[in-house]
Amino acid sequence: MTIIHNSILSIVIPVYNAERYLSNCVDSILSQTYTRLEIILVDDGSSDRSGDICDEYAKRDNRVITFHQPNKGVNYARNVGIELARGEYITFVDADDEIAPGTFQMNMEILTAQNDIDILQYPEIGVHGVKEKLWHNYPSKSQTIEGLENMVEALLGENAIIPGGLWGKIYKREIWKNLRLRTDMRFCEDMIMMPQVFKHANKFFISVVGAYRYIWHDDSACHSEYTPAKCFDAARSAYGLYRVCLEYQVNVLRYWNNAVKACINAWSFCGPSKELKTYLKELQRNKECMCSTVPVHRMVKLARIFTPLRAAWIKWLLVRILFLNKI
Repeated sequence: MTIIHNSILSIVIPVYNAERYLSNCVDSILSQTYTRLEIILVDDGSSDRSGDICDEYAKRDNRVITFHQPNKGVNYARNVGIELARGEYITFVDADDEIAPGTFQMNMEILTAQNDIDILQYPEIGVHGVKEKLWHNYPSKSQTIEGLENMVEALLGENAIIPGGLWGKIYKREIWKNLRLRTDMRFCEDMIMMPQVFKHANKFFISVVGAYRYIWHDDSACHSEYTPAKCFDAARSAYGLYRVCLEYQVNVLRYWNNAVKACINAWSFCGPSKELKTYLKELQRNKECMCSTVPVHRMVKLARIFTPLRAAWIKWLLVRILFLNKI
């Protein structure tokens, strides 16, 4: 395996059973006018032809590196990509998404001209069939955000302007020198990481050129069957974001509501657990500050009347009563 040491941009692509979409993804990158790049394809134990497709690209273009591993999850694969990356900058792309033409050329020119930018965000476009839509709150003009508190506000505030995914952003590689993604989550693993990334950055730039094309596939990890593991990860993510909001006093009510709902859902779906009990008790400690007339889910209303933990037990019992009645 040859690693290109003079590449400027390292592109990490975790690959798992993506044979139907992988070629479109890689081709959209190889056809970029910006050529000083390396593509790191991390095959995460795919059971389809994805691994073979990765190897075929590595044989055809020496900018492509392939690494094969047993299935360990998307973040483990990303961490491997971070370890292998040799560019001055690093970005993440999912194997079923695409990069719009000219994206890297235009944005790398910005980074070259302003080398004090630590993270650059470029536009994110959702693609569902023939319909395309820019991320709902994306700014129409480029802007710079400096300081940790301001970045968190721009990510989690009431009028958030930074999309929460790891993708669609170009990072200085030194940001990741002592930072790795958590591997105990396989769902909702992106947004919970961004506040940690911000701690290693001083300047965030929002670009309005190029595009990350987020392709909506009904069979993708985000839209496939809802499992207990996904439900538990959703609770971990929601609680983690609530803790960040509490620390920086940003949009606390909204994320308290989200965390209560997600933890109650996980308790009823996955069953009682020590971890969820800890979350629910911590959420209870701040319940008095969360009184609001804002419309919320009925389980959140119940948590306000009683406690989040008691509401979780009530829903757990109701789910089982309804399930038994259907047998």
